[in-house]
Amino acid sequence: MSEHSVIPASHQDLLDSTALADIATIGPDGSPQVNPVWFGWDGKRVSFSQTKARQKYRNLHKDNRIALSIVDPANPYRYMEIRGKVVEFIEDPDKAFIDSMAKKYLEAG
Repeated sequence: MSEHSVIPASHQDLLDSTALADIATIGPDGSPQVNPVWFGWDGKRVSFSQTKARQKYRNLHKDNRIALSIVDPANPYRYMEIRGKVVEFIEDPDKAFIDSMAKKYLEAG
C-alpha cells in the first residue's frame, strides 16, 4: 500500500467508534511507549490530545514517528493499525477539541 493509503471501508467503523486508540511513540531511550487515548477522526486525519507535560508529547517532538491501533470492542480479533508521522501540533487554548472528545466518550451510551 502507498504511504497515503485510504482506510479500508471494512474498518471505517472503528474510526467512528468510541474505542480507545493505543498510541505508540519512541521514548527517550529508543524503546516504544504505548498509551491508550481518546481520539477523533475527521475523515482525513486522526487527532488526539496530549498536554505538553506528558512524555508522549516530548517523544513526538523529538521523533514524530507514530503508530496507533484500534481494537473492535465487539470483536477483539478485529483491529486496525495506522502508522506514519505526526503532521502537525495544534494548540487547543479554548479546549474545544478535548471537550468534543469528552462528549464523544463520556456521553456515549
